[in-house]
Amino acid sequence: MIVKAQALEDLIKVLENFLSIELNNLDMSKYPNAIPKGLKILYAIKEKLNQSASSIKLFETQDTLIPWTKLDLTRERFLFLIENQYAWTCWATLNKASSKVYNEQGTIIAESLDLFLVSYTLYELTFTLAYNLADISFDEIKLAFNKIVPLWLSESYVSPNWQISFYQIDEDCIFMDLGENGGFFATQKEERYQYFLDILRSQ
Repeated sequence: MIVKAQALEDLIKVLENFLSIELNNLDMSKYPNAIPKGLKILYAIKEKLNQSASSIKLFETQDTLIPWTKLDLTRERFLFLIENQYAWTCWATLNKASSKVYNEQGTIIAESLDLFLVSYTLYELTFTLAYNLADISFDEIKLAFNKIVPLWLSESYVSPNWQISFYQIDEDCIFMDLGENGGFFATQKEERYQYFLDILRSQ
């Protein structure tokens, strides 16, 4: 489970498992000092993926992390994330180790940028993996799999009222639980996807 006190470090381990890539010793020296460390970590992860043979395009599938070279750092509060249909945006504060997250109206939507980035990254990971299924219930997950490990539970994303939970399933699958809005199952492995699909079809 991802522990809040070391959330970004634990998140890196989760990504290494799902993306089959080594993410130790991330180089963040090229990024401006004013950018919060949590965002620098995401930029470094993205660059490491781009330099690898991986086809995974993390941070640009569902909601887009603005490239660090295109950030407007001329004002204290800067835009760093855009929803894929421009329905909302997210902003943070420069030179803040633990910035809050704001929407376009300036309303606080998360008290901690680092914790918000964990929710965002797991959300993106779920949509980025090669094989996924929508409208999946937690009961269907429990029917098909024995090893279900909580990763990140009842955390907010975009709005304090939007609660989101993530579970790691049998090491190589992830389930995103959106409560009343259903859930999403995802994996990078076709055989795991087919296994779950066959069970669903047999019900």
